[in-house]
Amino acid sequence: MEIAKRTKSNMNSLFRLVKIELIQTIGISTMLTGSQQKNFTIISGLWKQFNAEIHKIKNRGLTKDNWEKFGITYTQHHEYFYAATIQYTPDMIPPKSMIRKDIVQGQYACFVHTGNFNKIKSTIYNIYKNILPENNLIPDKTKLIYFEKYDNRFHWNKPGSVIEIFVPIKTGISSSLS
Repeated sequence: MEIAKRTKSNMNSLFRLVKIELIQTIGISTMLTGSQQKNFTIISGLWKQFNAEIHKIKNRGLTKDNWEKFGITYTQHHEYFYAATIQYTPDMIPPKSMIRKDIVQGQYACFVHTGNFNKIKSTIYNIYKNILPENNLIPDKTKLIYFEKYDNRFHWNKPGSVIEIFVPIKTGISSSLS
């Protein structure tokens, strides 16, 4: 089920509620800090490292025009982590240095960040501080914090670049825009 909603904080912003099935991923992960600025640098470096190592995954099946990558922010033992990943399939043969990280099934609010990558932190701030509360949506942090989906619409730091941000939502909550 997919429902598009306008937000009160910015009438040009839309989000949609979607049901996500299990997505198994493989990639590399790193611990984050309490500083958004440091985390931006850490995450940018992790993506560069992952993109340099992705060719080590045998049978990955990605093509120039058909690809998806996921950035997953999650907690483990009260610490924050970020994983740069691609979808895992059973025929893949990843290097031992890579981890499996699942995007669990559930209801998610999907937001679109358009534009320069370095402004994504303000989009995420707006999601958590304004849009979710205004719409009576409660994040379900037992699953993961959020994940980003990158596909052929993503172009590093270009004005028309698109990143989708998915926040797990507690079910049984009705939005004030229903």
